[in-house]
Amino acid sequence: MNYEHICDIRTNNELKRMKHKLHLYFDYVKEYTLIQAQLFEYEEALAYNQNNPTQSANECGIKSLDPQHPAVQQLILTIASCEKDLELIDIERGYIGIDAFIDGLNTEDYSIIKMAYIEELSYVQIGAKLDYSKTSIQKKVDNMIKKYVKK
Repeated sequence: MNYEHICDIRTNNELKRMKHKLHLYFDYVKEYTLIQAQLFEYEEALAYNQNNPTQSANECGIKSLDPQHPAVQQLILTIASCEKDLELIDIERGYIGIDAFIDGLNTEDYSIIKMAYIEELSYVQIGAKLDYSKTSIQKKVDNMIKKYVKK
């Protein structure tokens, strides 16, 4: 094997790793978004029914299991749990180590990455939306990643 071939293998492996990291990163983004929406629903219910927190809990589907664990207490614990989950997801997402890559993308590149990894569209579907071919979308994604990996 020559040096060029070894470099190509290494670049391809880095590309695969980075794409795996993107999948993982955006899995965290999706989970964060779902928990954040749930938390918003709980907080809105509490704000709307300030005078009747039990009604808030019932509207959120949280029922009293027994007299020692009233629905309001369970709702408050659920809110605290959601807040802690969001905090932990943020920390874990940071461990992936691609925040700088995501933050450095321009609007179009972020849009392509978002469609590929959050909306899970194929390169063909992304190309159709943006009036590019599948190959050009694939090259754009690969070039974005290669540019970042070489830093």
